[in-house]
Amino acid sequence: MSKTLVAHFSASGVTKITTQRIANISSANLFEITLTHPYTKASLNCVNKTSHEDIKNWIESL
Repeated sequence: MSKTLVAHFSASGVTKITTQRIANISSANLFEITLTHPYTKASLNCVNKTSHEDIKNWIESL
């Protein structure tokens, strides 16, 4: 077991692929951070300005 941990959160999957490669190359353990309440498609739309407000409001409600 490695003493190195690579942790990631990936909404779209791109970060997950990258961190898997890093963990593999460095022989590190990989940990995926997951959401209790998944993002909606609207929340993931970075072009849509209201999506940022939705995420902000959701975080503040926690």
